[in-house]
Amino acid sequence: MDTRRSRPASPPPTIASCAEGYVFSAAYQGAGHHDAVTFSWEMRPAGGGPVAARGFHFFVLGDDGRIRSDYQFTEPVSPA
Repeated sequence: MDTRRSRPASPPPTIASCAEGYVFSAAYQGAGHHDAVTFSWEMRPAGGGPVAARGFHFFVLGDDGRIRSDYQFTEPVSPA
């Protein structure tokens, strides 16, 4: 079996594990146009609580559909 192609069980679609004790969730559905894809995310404590970090990603895809460039931006989080 080629383990490079096998994938572990997926987490729920809007939440993925990240730094210990935190989870990511999509801030909006995301969008794509031609060779560009964007999405925003929020990071919260796994046990619940206010947003600890927020960001925005902008990907440029190659002709093969793989990520060619990845631009990451963090956004300010208002104090709770």
